[in-house]
Amino acid sequence: MSLEENDLIGFLGSKVVMVTGAGGSIGSDLARQVARFSPLRLVLVERSEPALYTIDRELREGWPSLPVVAVVGDVGDRERMLLHRARARPTRARPATVTRRTPRRSRTTACSAWGTP
Repeated sequence: MSLEENDLIGFLGSKVVMVTGAGGSIGSDLARQVARFSPLRLVLVERSEPALYTIDRELREGWPSLPVVAVVGDVGDRERMLLHRARARPTRARPATVTRRTPRRSRTTACSAWGTP
C-alpha cells in the first residue's frame, strides 16, 4: 500500500461519498475505487435502473460491510439532485468530474463524486 492510498483511506473513511452516473463505465469504476477505501457511506446515483441495480449488487457482494445507497436519478433534474444531495449530505467541495464525448452521437456524459467533510 502506498502513502497515497493510506491518505485516501484516512480521507474517505469518514466521508459520505456520492457518485453520479454510477452505472456507466466511468462511474462504476469510480464507485469500485471509492469502495476500496471504505467510506462512511457510498451513494450511487444513476438514471438507468438496470445499470444501477448491477453496480449496487456488485458493490454489496464485494464490500458487504459498506453501506451502499442506490438512487435512481438524473443529474439533469436539478430539483431532485438537490434533494438527493440534501439527504446524502456529501461535501460542498468541488466534485471530481470526468466528462467524455461519445464520437458517434456527439453526446456528452458525466459522472462525479463528492464526499462529506
